[in-house]
Amino acid sequence: MHIISGLLAKATESDLPDAATADLKRNLLIFMAKQRKPLEKAYEIMSPYFDNSPKIINKKELEDLIDMYKELEVNKDKILKLDPINIYKAKEVKAIEKQIDVLRNRIIL
Repeated sequence: MHIISGLLAKATESDLPDAATADLKRNLLIFMAKQRKPLEKAYEIMSPYFDNSPKIINKKELEDLIDMYKELEVNKDKILKLDPINIYKAKEVKAIEKQIDVLRNRIIL
């Protein structure tokens, strides 16, 4: 999830032609939207081991991320119609990226 959101951000900064950037962003957004089900499966597997201490991933943070992915899926078609530069700026995409960073930072620190 972290890699896909990072690639979507990097596509914004790339020197690719506009058409290539648009295709890349659209494909990354579609791929990002498909990550909810694997995330839900990981949540299910991890749920017996949740510890809500602030130093590790807690249940609420993962539930919030799952809800963000659900919102992305609902709005995916609307976001895909945006200008390529604005796909990455969509509030649904930015929210997921921010939450993934929160979770990633807890894991690697």
